[in-house]
Amino acid sequence: MNYIKKGVVIPFMDGKKKSIATEYTKLDNFNEQEDTKELNEILSLNDKMFINMSHELKTPLNVIFSAAQLMEISLTSDDGSNKDILRNIDHIKKNCYRLIKVINNLVEMHKISLGSLKLNISEEDIVEITRYIVQASSELIDDLGLKIYFYTNINKKIMSLDRVRIEKVLLNLISNAIKFSKPGSHINVSVVDREDYVKVSVKDDGIGIEEKDLQNLFIGYEQVDKSLSRVAEGTGVGLFLVKSFVEMHGGSVKVKSMLGKGTEFILKIPYNYSYESSNSDKVIMQESKDELVQIEFSDIPKSKC
Repeated sequence: MNYIKKGVVIPFMDGKKKSIATEYTKLDNFNEQEDTKELNEILSLNDKMFINMSHELKTPLNVIFSAAQLMEISLTSDDGSNKDILRNIDHIKKNCYRLIKVINNLVEMHKISLGSLKLNISEEDIVEITRYIVQASSELIDDLGLKIYFYTNINKKIMSLDRVRIEKVLLNLISNAIKFSKPGSHINVSVVDREDYVKVSVKDDGIGIEEKDLQNLFIGYEQVDKSLSRVAEGTGVGLFLVKSFVEMHGGSVKVKSMLGKGTEFILKIPYNYSYESSNSDKVIMQESKDELVQIEFSDIPKSKC
């Protein structure tokens, strides 16, 4: 349950903090400065506890994954005698990636809910980023009998971006397109230069989304159709993070879809969005580029892989 003081939503985890927050809602005359300081201390403690818990979960995962990698190396042979064991090791690795994705998404969502998520801004080429993600995705997409195409009307466009989070946005949208497309389908990704913004589009010709469900797409933990959970696995936070990350860049997300015809997600990211100099976040345990792709695609159903 959430507790509200002066329009601030505060998630708490234990009874002591709950009682403090409840008292805040009952006070008519309070010291704004002292209450704000105490509230910030509580939020900071809550945030640290959540982040520490996520790292504690990641530590055994890293051990399991490293052991699986070592086993894979030692068991690899040309005669194929260890095929079944290697397949099981692959399952271990994929599910490690999937748990890492869940943890990462929960941490990001928690930070967003507290207003503490910061961007790591640098000067990046949005065309190169998008082209790289398409290329990194193409091998898996080809294996699934799908095709992915990339189009741009510019060779290069330097912008102030958080590269890792923009990559996650693109991977999430491409992952969704994969999940809801049948073999033989096409996925089209484009970067188009506009007057004062870049338009990035991810379009598929998959199963599409009913109009009544479009408004719920970007709500955390929501799935537009519960029956789709058997087709496309996941926690339901991916599109919430997509929208949050894009809006933190001063941009917007729009979706167009027709049932049975396909879906298109359109991102508008402005060129000259102004960031505060302090608006940066230290990245801990950042995954490599290849790992990032593996993690974001880890919940694509087995029937697709």
